Amino acid sequence: MHRSTESTSLATQDPSVEILKKAYAIFKKIDVNKNKQIGADDLEKYFGSYSAASAKILMREVDLDKDGVISVHEWMGYWEMVRRAGYRYPEIMKEVTVLLYS
Repeated sequence: MHRSTESTSLATQDPSVEILKKAYAIFKKIDVNKNKQIGADDLEKYFGSYSAASAKILMREVDLDKDGVISVHEWMGYWEMVRRAGYRYPEIMKEVTVLLYS
């Protein structure tokens, strides 16, 4: 029986690559003015019902250099931090998928 190389490559793909692609797409979607950074106002606009307090909490956690905006580097690092905190790839994939298509 011949195994499909396509299904084999998909099965062995690193799930982190797909997560990072989706995380980057989320960043671009939130960054509506395309200045390559996310501010609290961008978060509030993107999430709609997302409260100002929640935006501040996210900013505090993700804005590592405390300049008041989230850079793409900080955003991508946040998702790596989530993984290191013990979340498994299926959980993270579900989260980024919901965020991307919300």
